[in-house]
Amino acid sequence: MVGAALGPCAALGLGATVAPVFPQPKPQVICAVDRRGEETGAYRRRPRECDFHKSFYPFGPAYAVPVGGIRWLHWGSRAAHGEGHVRTPGAGERRVAVRLGGPVEVCGHRVFTLARIRFGNRARATRSLHLDRQIRGPRCHGFGHGRP
Repeated sequence: MVGAALGPCAALGLGATVAPVFPQPKPQVICAVDRRGEETGAYRRRPRECDFHKSFYPFGPAYAVPVGGIRWLHWGSRAAHGEGHVRTPGAGERRVAVRLGGPVEVCGHRVFTLARIRFGNRARATRSLHLDRQIRGPRCHGFGHGRP
């Protein structure tokens, strides 16, 4: 009855093999940045400030949500949650909650592709964005949208 105590695989003489579980790398997010007059993106992990840019649109304030003072409550392999404030010239700051999701692997980087930004504590004041998947330019064969 020794085999019964060890389990059905041991009783049959089969060794139970367990595949090693490797943790998935923590994704990054692409924040729109202005480098020497050229608007581009930068890969960031747990950024304190980030201009979340809408995918498939040119860089500019009309297609980005500038969030500052972000305090990340969770940054995992599938989702990230944080709190911060939106910086709007002339209107001051407004508290927001940020949720990132939809991680994909593009050009050797694992990046979040979806952002939900909730303004204040009202559920209806929410903006959803499909984020850029890669930095635009010659670094990877595509043009900023994950296409090779």
